[in-house]
Amino acid sequence: MIDFTLIAKWKTAAMCFFFVLLISFKGNAQNKTITGKVVDGKTNETLIGATVQIKGTTTGTATDLNGGFSIRATEGTLLEVKSIGYATVTVPVDLNGQMLKPFVLQMYY
Repeated sequence: MIDFTLIAKWKTAAMCFFFVLLISFKGNAQNKTITGKVVDGKTNETLIGATVQIKGTTTGTATDLNGGFSIRATEGTLLEVKSIGYATVTVPVDLNGQMLKPFVLQMYY
């Protein structure tokens, strides 16, 4: 005869094990909020509406009226900063300082 209580206990133990395993992988990703600013390289004025995107994904944001942005990213991912009429800038994410230095975009000539 099959002992269904024993099977239920094993199922519960297996589910707990996979739950703990899932939490440990989630902790390694360490998504953090990165903030920064995008400015014009010549005039040092802020660029409104420039896009900041994680390279190779559809995750991105646009700069606000002060040229500022905020995006969630992991260590080592690449951020691409684009704006019409400017050259694209690509920068790796360094989580030691969550505030990035201003991205300086140069105009096409």
